[in-house]
Amino acid sequence: MDIDKLQLLLKDKFCGVIENHESVASTNDRAKEYALQGKECLIMAERQTAGKGRYDRTFESETGGLYMSLCLKVSPATFNKITEEADEESQAVFQLGERLLQYPVQAGEAVRNALASLYEEPFQIKLPNDILLNGKKICGILMEAVPHDDDIFLIFGVGINLENELSEELVNAANLKVLTGKTVEKELLCAAIIQELYKIL
Repeated sequence: MDIDKLQLLLKDKFCGVIENHESVASTNDRAKEYALQGKECLIMAERQTAGKGRYDRTFESETGGLYMSLCLKVSPATFNKITEEADEESQAVFQLGERLLQYPVQAGEAVRNALASLYEEPFQIKLPNDILLNGKKICGILMEAVPHDDDIFLIFGVGINLENELSEELVNAANLKVLTGKTVEKELLCAAIIQELYKIL
């Protein structure tokens, strides 16, 4: 990943910490370290040695895919609006929980939109947030919420099979190179995903 090229594409959209690793255990775990410090970040890796999906399932992450975690602080206006509209504190907490549950589904829609803008294919969402093409899983998304002081940071972990080889036992998964015959630069896709994720906050 060329970070300079990515930043040019983002046009100052993201101003947090940016890291690109040859190998990391989990981009989400690394992003969580920054969230606990109250910092926004974008963590990318060429491969993950302990990539994870929902319910701590393993997410295969060999070289050739796009593996990224975007950590953003939720806008204070979001929480202020919830607090103002709720009649009592317990109701505000309930409404906040409901709002947080909406983010994973919206993240799936955001990533699908980014993929569709570059590949022009009929991507589908398998709820809550796997992305399919021709019935094959090509992307998994793991969202985590991390509190820090009075703030909440959302970590959007995205793993996309671009050109990475997949284990034979993953019969329901495929990479985009095989399915579409097309190669898209990681910087373009990463920037498109970030821009779409900002829209849901």
